[in-house]
Amino acid sequence: HGPPGTGKTTLLRDIIAGIIYQRAEKLCAFEHADDAFTQTSMVKFGDQRHDMHHLDESLLGHEILVCSKNNKAVENISLELPMRKEINDASDVDYFSQTMNAYLFQKFHQPEDAQPNKPVQLDLFSPNEEVEEEDKPWGLIAAALGNSKNKKAFVQGAWLDHTHGFRRYFDRIKEAWASAEEGEYHDLADEDLHFIPSSKDDAEEQWQAARGRFLQAQKEVKALLTDRIFDIETLMNNQFQFEEQIELNQARDRVFCAAMELHRAFIFAVSPRLQENLYCFFRVVAGARGSRPDLLPHIWASGALITPVISTTFASVHSMLNDLPNESLGWVLIDEAGQASPQDAIGALLRAKQAIVVGDPQQIEPVVNLPSALVQGISRYYSINALDWMAPDVSVQSLADRVNPYAIEQPHKTGWPILVHRRCAEPMFSMINAMAYEGLMVQQNPNMGRAVWLDVESESDEKWSHLEGEVCFEKVLELLAWKRKDIYIITPFRHVAQSLRQRFRKERRRLQEAGIQNPSHWITQSIGTVHTFQGRQAEYVFFVLGAQGEDEQGARDWATRKVNLCNVAVSRAQIGLFVIGNKKLWANQGVMRFIASRL
Repeated sequence: HGPPGTGKTTLLRDIIAGIIYQRAEKLCAFEHADDAFTQTSMVKFGDQRHDMHHLDESLLGHEILVCSKNNKAVENISLELPMRKEINDASDVDYFSQTMNAYLFQKFHQPEDAQPNKPVQLDLFSPNEEVEEEDKPWGLIAAALGNSKNKKAFVQGAWLDHTHGFRRYFDRIKEAWASAEEGEYHDLADEDLHFIPSSKDDAEEQWQAARGRFLQAQKEVKALLTDRIFDIETLMNNQFQFEEQIELNQARDRVFCAAMELHRAFIFAVSPRLQENLYCFFRVVAGARGSRPDLLPHIWASGALITPVISTTFASVHSMLNDLPNESLGWVLIDEAGQASPQDAIGALLRAKQAIVVGDPQQIEPVVNLPSALVQGISRYYSINALDWMAPDVSVQSLADRVNPYAIEQPHKTGWPILVHRRCAEPMFSMINAMAYEGLMVQQNPNMGRAVWLDVESESDEKWSHLEGEVCFEKVLELLAWKRKDIYIITPFRHVAQSLRQRFRKERRRLQEAGIQNPSHWITQSIGTVHTFQGRQAEYVFFVLGAQGEDEQGARDWATRKVNLCNVAVSRAQIGLFVIGNKKLWANQGVMRFIASRL
């Protein structure tokens, strides 16, 4: 249970790293890489037959499925995990980064009519665009699947890509190893495939070397932990030295990098068998249904070896995992669980052995499309207490809180709260802490920010105020003049968001002159309703209120009746918050008083 800015996403990354580490431990138990397979079965996809090699049971249960109601949350995790900046020292790790780049190219830049098996421009980044090294991918650690477009991009990039798809790698390995058996050795460096072992013996040597490096890194981190058995009193008295923490973190980084290197060496060492398994995996991802649903746990476990984290929205779980037996996946990680209705998560939870539920009921609530009276009627018909089981009163997060044996009970049951806040400077922190968390959060950000209310009165008789749009645009230009480009413009209302986008699109040239390279993309990504920005952050946030008309009192009541919407809006801002609206109409509305009193 994590309020905004308390490190929920960081926590998920640590959990993911831990699961990958545990699988690396299991891999190390095999003296030879081929020992990881036990038997072979045949599976049919239509008229095609494929061999499917069963993995040892110890390699099952490490699959990671990240789910969310919010498509942005799913995208954020799958795009952030592979970036070099997410690892303290990423110079020593490369887990099929070229394949990840090919997949990202398919996802974001591939034209609809491109031929899947023909060479394409693979550089994800524009030749004219300067991209920092830390913003490039280090490996194929995660992929967003779910909908058909995402699945197609993954298959085309990670499997079928002419240069860096796994099918290409495995085909070249097969050719090189066959030649090596006949005494002919290919120099794969000429094909930009220098990392591929040129023979079976070479692959086994690389596997044993990676195995040794992982065991050594594991030994070092365990020694550090053994030397520092921390008790609660030591931690609370802050006696754990900063230098010791750095040393331990560096050791953890090394053992994670060694784990990824071990996985890569394993994939090459068992490539003949794994290639056949991945044929099946990518057929399943593409939507094919095989003749052996009982083999799906082995198929998904094989896919998890090359891409440990798969993410999807709840809406796509059934179509993606339709034949997968219950409790086949190791882990489901549910992000932004406060947004999800309890029934949304059933399919994902059924298919996993273990679940981590992360979220905050004080942020955006579940969206219910059915009228409240109909929800109540259905609940009565089935003798269900709607207040206990039905959204919007209950979410996946609140249900998880309810069953968590480790929780605080006041003011309401909250399971495993994370209360150290690192995102917002003052006064934004004090606003959300008082408004939504009864002062329980602890501030870790020592910086002082800025928050102002730009009081705009207009005679608009609808939610959109042209004058508010003008004030917002000019203020954004001021920030851009100071090279401040990390900006979000958010509003409670869809009509206001659409009108803001239209207003900014009219001035794309001025935005470009102010330093925005791609104004259309910036407008799409930076302007929207509060609901679309949960899980994201920016240095500066404009909260455009609108709803100045006399007939808009109901809209103002809706936006401020509960803490959720205003909490999310304010907590996106790291440094600066600009509230734009009619202060006379809004300042005394519901929870808006917590904001107005500090501006």
